[in-house]
Amino acid sequence: MKKPYAHYLDFCFTLLFTLSVVTPADAETASDKSLAVLPPVVVTATKVEVPLRETAASTTVIDGRTLEEKHTNTVLDALRAVPGLHVVQNGGPGSATSVFIRGAKSEHTLVLIDGVQVNSPTLGLYNFANLTTDNIERIEIIRGPQSTLYGSDAIGGVIHIITKKGSGPFSGSASFEGGAFDSFKEEVQLNGAAGHFDYSFSAARFDTEGFSKANAAAGNTEEDAYGNTTVSSRLGLNFTQDARLDWSLRFSDAKVNLDNSFPVMDDLNASQENESLSTALILVTPVIENWSQKLQGHFQQEESVGKDPDTAFNNFKIKTRVEEVDWQHTINFGEHTNFSLGYAYEQQAGENVGTFDKRLRTQAHYGFYQTQLAALILNLGLRHDDNNQFGGKTTYKTEAAFLIDDEGSKIRGAYGTGFHGPTLNDLYFPGFGNPNLKPEESESLEVGFDLNRMDGRLNFSASYFQTQIEQLIVFVFDPNTFLGMPENVEKAKISGWEIGATVEITKRVQLSGEYTFTDTQNETTGAELARRPKHKASATLTLKPIDPLRIDFGLLHVGKRFNDTANTNLMGDYTVFKLSGNIDIKKNIQIFARIENLFDRHYEEVAGFGTAGLSAYGGLKISF
Repeated sequence: MKKPYAHYLDFCFTLLFTLSVVTPADAETASDKSLAVLPPVVVTATKVEVPLRETAASTTVIDGRTLEEKHTNTVLDALRAVPGLHVVQNGGPGSATSVFIRGAKSEHTLVLIDGVQVNSPTLGLYNFANLTTDNIERIEIIRGPQSTLYGSDAIGGVIHIITKKGSGPFSGSASFEGGAFDSFKEEVQLNGAAGHFDYSFSAARFDTEGFSKANAAAGNTEEDAYGNTTVSSRLGLNFTQDARLDWSLRFSDAKVNLDNSFPVMDDLNASQENESLSTALILVTPVIENWSQKLQGHFQQEESVGKDPDTAFNNFKIKTRVEEVDWQHTINFGEHTNFSLGYAYEQQAGENVGTFDKRLRTQAHYGFYQTQLAALILNLGLRHDDNNQFGGKTTYKTEAAFLIDDEGSKIRGAYGTGFHGPTLNDLYFPGFGNPNLKPEESESLEVGFDLNRMDGRLNFSASYFQTQIEQLIVFVFDPNTFLGMPENVEKAKISGWEIGATVEITKRVQLSGEYTFTDTQNETTGAELARRPKHKASATLTLKPIDPLRIDFGLLHVGKRFNDTANTNLMGDYTVFKLSGNIDIKKNIQIFARIENLFDRHYEEVAGFGTAGLSAYGGLKISF
């Protein structure tokens, strides 16, 4: 008897076979269907738009076209193949998801959506469980400390999700996807510009019956359903060539059924609902010639509600809110030199209903200098944050790069400091909080080499990094009183290598891959940091037999790692494969399919929690 999703698997194999034998006549019909290629620029690394070839930081850019061509539905899946990043999810869709950059804590990765800081004020980290790729123009990942520009939470790096800017005449698309675990997704996108006004909009709904979040191999059989509605919009008005008003909004409403975590086992009644809203209003205007200003207002709020009639532990209602203003002035001293000076104000609010309701306020002043002297690029940054609870903190960064040729090959290096402030839970949770906590502090250095050849068809990058983190906040339990609280008592050392390469073998064959080695140590206990694999690698082979047909074959390998801080639970390594394909059968009609975990590998990302086995999906997209 076939598995419940076997008919989806049959459909996708048939669809992929059909794609491979499509006739040249069909190819000509759809050959002019393409997405605009985004210019290779980066904003996040310096808060000023800079060509990617001129950045001195370790940077990865994932453009929207790549996300659409690979039919990547979630940001967490897009990040799995980024050098230096490791993604961990506690079960299936909608489960809590963490990202580690260069072995640092999840709380040490700052996440932005159109400039809005979305890390939780109560937990410190950002949960990627509900972040879809709808309406995303590109994702910029900057590795290494970025506290000089962004303050707290950026010890490991920054992940910046930037939504689409409207352009050209009115256009749009509607798509439908179905597949394993009774999963269905519907999406509508609109895009365009008229005169000085531009707009983009998307709305999507995803539903799945899911699978047991507690590993089915341990006898857990209950399906844990998940649903997510996401709406994204961005509007822009160009007053003049140099003056622009930009407004963006992203809203998600999700519900997921959960299992018990202590111990990991089926829970028939537990669920969690999450509503999240982030919005940004940005005004860019010139002051005088070669002097511009950017005034940004950011707002983010989130509400999470846990329900479980069988126990009091899983019942909660948490409300968080972040309000921020950032006023930046940039003066250009010629074509290759500029200086930015800014002021930022942030208020974080968190309420655990019935438990506490607290706020943190931070003011900051920062400066960033960028110059290029012939082939030498030099960046210098300095920032001071003043928090109403834990006081002042000064961070700095210096970056340098030497351009070897005009194609973007370069040698680069960086040294910088960072910090992560204690969260509202760390400071104020009744019976467990410690208002005397100080920020975690870091020092990091890196050296790297980027090689670009064959007019961009060959790219290679390698980096060595090292980070020292002190005053780590950990929960300290007193066995005599059976009480405890978080304290600044530990320190860690992290070092490693990142290697990435992309080669266009022919116009129809492309190969890309990355490998990361990460060595972590808690210098207080001597143990490795939990859930950080020493070895992680990924690769993708892209084939385009004819113009409208694309097939991607990818793999992800994650090495052994400890699930716990005491290093008593060693988890095995795993390698999973993925196959996807799409074809434009008409000018405005595309069919697509993908198969996840192609060889049905049984593995865990977190001990006790399940992952999807062999699963297939397919769909249709109509553009207009």
